[in-house]
Amino acid sequence: MPTESISAWLETHGLRLCAFHWKDLPDTICELIQTALPQNTNTTHTQLLLLSNAGPNFWRCLQGSELAQHAEPVDAFSLSLATNLQQTFIKTAPFVQLYPTPIGQQHIPLMRLGGLAGWNIPSPLGLGLDPQFGPWSAYRVAWLTQATELPKSFYVLRDAFKLIDLDALQRSAELCVSCDAPCEAACPANAVTLGESFNIQRCYEHRQPEHSACHTHCFARKACPIGSEYQYDDAQLAHHMSMTWR
Repeated sequence: MPTESISAWLETHGLRLCAFHWKDLPDTICELIQTALPQNTNTTHTQLLLLSNAGPNFWRCLQGSELAQHAEPVDAFSLSLATNLQQTFIKTAPFVQLYPTPIGQQHIPLMRLGGLAGWNIPSPLGLGLDPQFGPWSAYRVAWLTQATELPKSFYVLRDAFKLIDLDALQRSAELCVSCDAPCEAACPANAVTLGESFNIQRCYEHRQPEHSACHTHCFARKACPIGSEYQYDDAQLAHHMSMTWR
């Protein structure tokens, strides 16, 4: 399968894809995923695929879909795209859904998987910061499958994990430590402090009142200069922010 064909499909839908050979994943991650699987899951999985959106194009595609009226539009649309991807380009079974998390299932370590892929680095926003897209990306679907026909360029191999991790720390230092931190100044809750962990309690208390300007908005996130050209529009940001109250 040509790399260009699947890459074009992903770009059209505002998505990125990476794949891991199960045997290459760190034991701690495998154990967490095995624990999260529903009991009696019968699978011969050999690979894990991770799909994320990057930038606003995913949302634009969703708005043109009939699934925009779904009770859970983002999850429903994401799963439909993952199924389409599997059936069109991968053509293997089974498809064992790990994320979005089915009811009653434990969460899997998405941030750690994304870190292995080089998709996020630490940031004072409490969000993974993508070196290209900044805070404007998110994990949409993760699933287990059998051997795929994906091009080699989509695979993240064990030998690259440490290099990616070191590169992420270096990029974090370059992008955040040397930054003027407009995110810190923009946060009305004083929840963002450069060099410290994000203060989620301050954020929650400030956002909780419905009249709060932060109820469906994040001034700190929008102030981040990294990937500013990929920002979500107000409607998309409001949708994702409102989901935290459900």
